Amino acid sequence: MEQSNIIVLLYGIYGFMINFVKIICNWLYRCVNLYVPAPMASFKFEEQKAVAALLYICESYGGTCDKYAIMKILYLAERLHLSKYGRPITGDDFITMKYGPVPTCTYDIIKSGASQGKIFDHKYNNLIPVQKSDLDELSGSDIECLNEVIAENTMHHFEIMKKKTHDAAFEKTKAELGMGYSIPFLEIAKAGGASTEMLSYIEMQSQNLNCELNAPSNW
Repeated sequence: MEQSNIIVLLYGIYGFMINFVKIICNWLYRCVNLYVPAPMASFKFEEQKAVAALLYICESYGGTCDKYAIMKILYLAERLHLSKYGRPITGDDFITMKYGPVPTCTYDIIKSGASQGKIFDHKYNNLIPVQKSDLDELSGSDIECLNEVIAENTMHHFEIMKKKTHDAAFEKTKAELGMGYSIPFLEIAKAGGASTEMLSYIEMQSQNLNCELNAPSNW
């Protein structure tokens, strides 16, 4: 009799554990689905625009520019253009790094000093252009935003520019994901003061571009 009671008890515990595991699995499933991030807005990187922008910044600083400063100027100009006109200048992804946002593809150009031919010489951390910027690659609004940021930061110390680029978008991405992760374009636009309407427009523009890039070829 005692043995049968023990068996009944064990079956009861077994049934309880099965139900408990099911409850935990359902809870975890809901949590995972609840926190799956929405697709990030993204844009196509335009290499020749990036080259033109880099050369233009160097020319504006008298023919040479520190590589860290040029990345900060570019980020601030991208942020301004994105929040004001609904698209970035180059479309490059900026990732969180120790000294601030770094443009991934553009940084490769800065490091190598080349893009379909040599464009820079390097002297310590300074970039020295070996060709002139092709302004035909930049729109009027691109140049407008570059000029505004350059004028505001001509005499600024590195630490001041570092503080400017460690904005809400950078800090949020660093806090939530860590170093080496892409800063969402929508967060950059928010940090630049974009309106709710502009944020919706940016998301729509990004979705339209992604549809075009993913469209099947006619060939």
